[in-house]
Amino acid sequence: PVPNFSLVRVVGCLEEFAPGAWRLVQSSEPFRTRDPAPSEGNEHERSMTTALGDQVFNLMDAYDEPVGHAGQKAEVKGLLMRGTPTRINFSSLQVLTPSCP
Repeated sequence: PVPNFSLVRVVGCLEEFAPGAWRLVQSSEPFRTRDPAPSEGNEHERSMTTALGDQVFNLMDAYDEPVGHAGQKAEVKGLLMRGTPTRINFSSLQVLTPSCP
């Protein structure tokens, strides 16, 4: 497993579970990354083809960025903070498809 406090890339479905509180559900396992910015090139292609999974990650410091994107498949990057709940200290969000299967 990816160690705690690693910079990761996760793909899942955006969900607002309370006003202004966001999480990624049906998420893939976290993948280590070196770049906190939205993926480009080969890494973007990997995100597009990453299968959804059964992980849930609360998004810290997401503020208003996900507004209007609930229910969409997205790539999120940030610092992994394992615990209950497991969180990602959000650095970037990139919508991949307009809906989640």
